[in-house]
Amino acid sequence: MRALGLTKAQLAGRMGYASTVAKGVRRIEALLAGDLKQSRELADKLAAGLDVDEASVLGAIDDSRYVQWARDDRAYRQSFQPHVVWATTSSIPSPIVVAGLVNARSRLFWYPDPDSAETILRQAVAAMPEGVVCYGRVVGFCINYSPDHAVRFDREAVSLETLAHAVRLGFSRALLGGRPLAPKDL
Repeated sequence: MRALGLTKAQLAGRMGYASTVAKGVRRIEALLAGDLKQSRELADKLAAGLDVDEASVLGAIDDSRYVQWARDDRAYRQSFQPHVVWATTSSIPSPIVVAGLVNARSRLFWYPDPDSAETILRQAVAAMPEGVVCYGRVVGFCINYSPDHAVRFDREAVSLETLAHAVRLGFSRALLGGRPLAPKDL
């Protein structure tokens, strides 16, 4: 946009949003803010609007995804603390909206005394709930010892598998008027 001297509205018009410029501007602003969810669907329009080939746009999208992933991974590693992730009968919550509102992070257990592997295992077994709201019955757990080392256990604390990566949970995010909506806002 800068190289071509275009405003967001002008780029939106060149992308084919002539009759819905506001919609085009919203999509451009989302891309500029790092929201790449619709980027693949917009690649051809963006290429036309910027007068470049679509492969260049797709390459830039892939580069942006990698940069976002690397930034998120670096932050995860810097703030990592050993923890337990409860394995449940369902890995996808139901109903999913309720899970997002009631803090689905309840599948995590931060143990108070991570001195050794044995105490972590004992604390996990002692704290294991019967179930987790929206996810069902707890069938086991995974101890994330580091970002690059985790062990899966069944309910009886029998080791099932050693992993070369931590088990990470997904997350939910709701927006209201373009700003993140926290459960306290409801």
